[in-house]
Amino acid sequence: MSSSKKGIKRIKMATISVPDIKFFEECYVNWLNYKVVDRSKVDKLMCNSWGLHKLINSEFILLSPESGDDVFIRAIQNPLINQFPPFTYLGWNAIELVVSDVNVAYEKLKHSPFEVIGVPKKISPKSSIKAMQVLGPAQEVLYLTSTSMDRQAINHPEPNCLFGRIFIVVMAVNNLQKDKIYYLQKMMLESQGNLSIPVDILSSAQNKDQNYRYNISVLTMLERGNKIELDEYDRKYSINKIRSDNFPQGISMITFEVNDIDEFNLNFFDIPREIYPGFKSAVFLGPNDERWELLSKIS
Repeated sequence: MSSSKKGIKRIKMATISVPDIKFFEECYVNWLNYKVVDRSKVDKLMCNSWGLHKLINSEFILLSPESGDDVFIRAIQNPLINQFPPFTYLGWNAIELVVSDVNVAYEKLKHSPFEVIGVPKKISPKSSIKAMQVLGPAQEVLYLTSTSMDRQAINHPEPNCLFGRIFIVVMAVNNLQKDKIYYLQKMMLESQGNLSIPVDILSSAQNKDQNYRYNISVLTMLERGNKIELDEYDRKYSINKIRSDNFPQGISMITFEVNDIDEFNLNFFDIPREIYPGFKSAVFLGPNDERWELLSKIS
């Protein structure tokens, strides 16, 4: 891909609001083999950029996969009580990690602090893509996915270790057609296609028949193995978990790297500025009240 092409390049980071940062670190380090690469506190520039001020001086850690890929999970200490069960609200609902072998991952995690909510299963009878799902220590949902197919052909990254980097972020919406158009146009994403399939973990959480079919759309970014999955929920699950003064529970914000942040015509909380060394960044709320953080390298 041309480095000058407009749009979102890739997923850079998922921010998770956690009630116990020490336990969160232990879970990811001991069971997912993630590494802590930074420890710090939220400063005023971050708060201004995110549109939040309650988080000032909150402790955070930055974790990366064992492979060393520069795609991160940022855990921020936040005493907010988890208010909603998974899969019952709009916005960011899950992050998906590429794994080298989902069966090995399952054997490791089935007696861990991660709660297995979906055992390894092919996404369709004829597919070689197999996934499982777990619930983490901050009520964050992780999808763990492996495949024996040609990863380049199906737009998957190489895992490079058992528990690899984030390659898909999952968002719940109420109006798939309308929201997809917004993300394609405003975020300059591409459509990889639409699906209508049963999803066991969703139907179980939402008390639906196991044959209930969910409408899903997959959007792609400029770099291979970077996607957003849109899952359409019915109107019963129309709660936005956003809070005006604080991060919501679990997965609170997704950070994306772009070529030029000034190409995006969005209602940012603050003007794009250098929040992180060498990067200009800004944050806005999407149509499902989900927080997006965009950052681009400063020339």
